[in-house]
Amino acid sequence: MKKRRTWRYVCDFCSKGYSKEKYCLEHEKRCIKNPSRVCEMCEQYNLGHRTPEEMLMAMKVASRLAGRRYFEIDQLRNISHGCPLCMLSVVVLDNKNRGLNRFSEDAFSIDYAAERDRFSQECMKEWRRLYAPLF
Repeated sequence: MKKRRTWRYVCDFCSKGYSKEKYCLEHEKRCIKNPSRVCEMCEQYNLGHRTPEEMLMAMKVASRLAGRRYFEIDQLRNISHGCPLCMLSVVVLDNKNRGLNRFSEDAFSIDYAAERDRFSQECMKEWRRLYAPLF
């Protein structure tokens, strides 16, 4: 029997493990729990880059100006340009900052699948508007 030691690489934000450093570094850049993450969906659709921290601060300021204690889903959708990954990362960051997990009663949550479908439909409408006349 041979005994060997292998390294495991673990995400600093979500504790997901990898056997290769390269893949762990790629994951950390886009990890949903990373407060300064880079969104691949926003990059793909040229929606502009804002970190979850920036979006959360904008949400808090907008909520205070409107006289609300917590933010609403429409406000979150506007600030994140409708990107479901950005919406999810803002929700996760807000719940973490308030010391809540996703099962807490006071935790803010979104229906990610519904938001993803809504975003896909909006993208398809835009695509048809831009490219349908060419076919």
